[in-house]
Parts: sequence; C-alpha cells; structure tokens
Amino acid sequence: MLISLIKMDIDVASETIEETVIQIISQTLDVSEITLESSIQNTMEWDSLNHLRILNVLETEFNCTMKLEEISEVQSVKDWIDLISKYNEEL
Repeated sequence: MLISLIKMDIDVASETIEETVIQIISQTLDVSEITLESSIQNTMEWDSLNHLRILNVLETEFNCTMKLEEISEVQSVKDWIDLISKYNEEL
C-alpha cells in the first residue's frame, strides 16, 4: 500500500508551531475542530494510516526526521507539538 504524500501550503515562519501542527492535523484528517486535546482515542478519523500521513507532512514542513520510538508514543495533538518543538530547538 502506498502512502500518498500530502503537501500543505503552510507558512511555518508566520505561525507558531502549535498553530501549524493543528492546521496540518486538521487538513490531513479533514476535521475542522482540532484542539490540543484531540487524540487517537477521541478523533474517529485519526487512524494508523492518517497517523503516518501526519508524520509525513510534519517532517516535510519542519524539515526533520523523527525517531520511531518517539513517533510510537504520540497519541495527541499536544504530543505532536511537544515532539516538533523538541526538534525545532535542535535546529
């Protein structure tokens, strides 16, 4: 099965990491109401395939490669923001 690559038109420089991550997840899942509390458990559209799509877009937009151990622990929007913030600090 091929995972389609999703390229978002997001200006990362003009938005905070939080705003950008929420926008990416919202667009990837095609869900308008995404909050910090949105998670795999409470967002029906957030399945394993969409989890990988979110990962792909975040790595592309933030120009990073995340570790498998870290990715497997991500369960919510807040987790994604924390992880991206960590990588953003390392740049």
